[in-house]
Amino acid sequence: MAHKKFNKYKIEGDRTIIYVTNRLKEIMECYIDTKNLQKLLDMGYAWHTYWNKVNNTYYARCSRYLGAINGKSKFEMIYMHHFIKPIKKGEVVDHRDNNTLNNCEDNLRIVTQIENTKNRTTKNKNNTSGYRNVTWDKSADMWLVQISINKKNTRMGHFEDVHEAGKFAAKMRAQYYGEYQGNA
Repeated sequence: MAHKKFNKYKIEGDRTIIYVTNRLKEIMECYIDTKNLQKLLDMGYAWHTYWNKVNNTYYARCSRYLGAINGKSKFEMIYMHHFIKPIKKGEVVDHRDNNTLNNCEDNLRIVTQIENTKNRTTKNKNNTSGYRNVTWDKSADMWLVQISINKKNTRMGHFEDVHEAGKFAAKMRAQYYGEYQGNA
């Protein structure tokens, strides 16, 4: 099967912008280190974006044709961040700045799934407070701050003011999660 033509791109010194599209043909910018451009060109595949419903974000990936197996075409999905920063079983590639289309090496780090989950920008889908780690506690009739510490949901305190609870939640994430505190 013939490879698709490589995406359009623009070299800006040490950084290269690769123009990728989603299913609606909207053009998005994906960033890589220019030193990795030839590696992607040699691969010979066109890159596109994939919307991840769990993370509510786009990732750059390509489809590698593996051939027909039992009469059905089979493909392998290759994520750009894994191609640039290969991982072993049990490892995850985290985007430090939470921009999943920024695949520059200084933005990618190998972490555990727990660290990756901590470093996020999104709140839970059922969030009503507007702040990550802040929920309404009906029994106390107050806002509750709770974060996960050592895989256990830990209650950190109650607040009458949602904004104070949000500030406290951010402070607790910084204290307990450090560089993986994310934001939101």
